[in-house]
Amino acid sequence: MPGWFELSKSTDDQFRFVLKADNAQTILTSQQYADTLEKQILPQWRVEREAMERLKVSQDQAATKRLLVEYLTDREQGWQLTVDGLRANDPQRLRQGEQKQAEAEKIAARLGDR
Repeated sequence: MPGWFELSKSTDDQFRFVLKADNAQTILTSQQYADTLEKQILPQWRVEREAMERLKVSQDQAATKRLLVEYLTDREQGWQLTVDGLRANDPQRLRQGEQKQAEAEKIAARLGDR
């Protein structure tokens, strides 16, 4: 689906983005994205991460479990930093969120190599 992002600065110096479809219809705003992460993604993600942490595995599966928990944790922290950055209009937190997501991707690649 072709589309684009519009980045704007409001009168109160808050940066916002809007994802537009190729017909210029708004698909998603920055606040909708933060709401979705906060209310729909993160709660269930935390439940799954906690379940993985409690999972009993054999000694030869322990290293994979540690990587999975690390991946789940980094992804969760990245999303939370993104939410916090969007809510507070804090570019530093947004960059930290991007860094955490990049770390999670590296872990995912390592898991894929197993």
